[in-house]
Amino acid sequence: MGYYIYLFILITLFSCTEYKIQRKDNPDLHVIDLDNLESASDLNFSDLFKNVVPLVFETTPNSLIGFINKLHITNDLIIILDNTIAKSIFVFNKKGDFLHKIGSFGGGPGQHIFLADFSVDTLNKIIYVSDSQTQKIHLYNVYSGEFIKSVKLNNNRTNWHIHYRDGELYTNGGDFRDHENGFLLHRIDANTGKTKEAWFNYAEYNKEIDFPSNNGKSPFLQSSGNMKFHTFCMDTVMSVTENMIMPFLTLASRNMVTKKDIENTNINDLYQKMSSLKKYFNLFTYLEFSDFILLQFLRGGGHTVLYDTKNKTAKFVNFFDDLTYSEPVRTFPTFVFADQKGIYLSINSCIMSSFIEKKNNGELSLSLLNNYKIQELSEDSNEILLHYEFKD
Repeated sequence: MGYYIYLFILITLFSCTEYKIQRKDNPDLHVIDLDNLESASDLNFSDLFKNVVPLVFETTPNSLIGFINKLHITNDLIIILDNTIAKSIFVFNKKGDFLHKIGSFGGGPGQHIFLADFSVDTLNKIIYVSDSQTQKIHLYNVYSGEFIKSVKLNNNRTNWHIHYRDGELYTNGGDFRDHENGFLLHRIDANTGKTKEAWFNYAEYNKEIDFPSNNGKSPFLQSSGNMKFHTFCMDTVMSVTENMIMPFLTLASRNMVTKKDIENTNINDLYQKMSSLKKYFNLFTYLEFSDFILLQFLRGGGHTVLYDTKNKTAKFVNFFDDLTYSEPVRTFPTFVFADQKGIYLSINSCIMSSFIEKKNNGELSLSLLNNYKIQELSEDSNEILLHYEFKD
């Protein structure tokens, strides 16, 4: 009964907001009823992937990555945002060779104060970079790093993340001083920075939390189909196209964080308050691949759900990495990107020392131990990626 009540509320909320483009309730809405899933089952990486291929980034004083906040891979480039330590955007080729940085710190033309996000128009070879401090979007040639121009966004909004898709540019954030017109998602004019359309009132879709961030993660999810959008306090992943918006997937549970749970909570205390409730919140990983969606979120500790989109079945999983290590190791993997060939996992600075120790002790798989770049890793090396390739 609770499941159907939840769906009724979801559809009612979705139907009461006006849009300039067609909106549609989704008869094929994917619903993951977390309360009726079985206890977590063990899943080896080898059940999903055929092998693991390391990608070691060149380590130079100018290419040293502190932390991967975002990673995007094109046919021939790997682009990494580190706005935590290096405060830079790095561009590497697919072999891991460093090519150049995008922009530089400062207040001059093409310079940034705080790098919030980036998005790539691969067809036109343009990278869009969001500076949340100056509320500007900078455009560069992604292959050369050459600065093209800057676009000033609407001064009445606080914009964080950006997303380029099918000739359109989107931002999240808004002017939340206006309770009725505070929207989470904006389609903007890339030449003027003005909003053309806006959707998802924060009072209805974000549990009245007037903060557009996704706890540091982009609300624009990695999707193989239509653009997917989800913010920190939403229970539903929305599908967005140029002409249509519809709910795509929702997490349903009696133990989801509710609007009442967090009302009157200061934004600085929000994460701590939600964590203390021991309820589901913060969808921080969403990856579509093959016929599956991988989701990771919190309730006390981290939880992983593998959802089969074809059969509409889901299960909690405990991952064991039997491809990276000589003996299976239980892991809560930090997946950072998915493409048609596989999923990428980051070995960042926090776990690099442990990885190197296992390498030195011969505890990695033979395929990694026989890789000369892995053998040359040291405590001073750059982060690396492990690419787990799908089975045929």
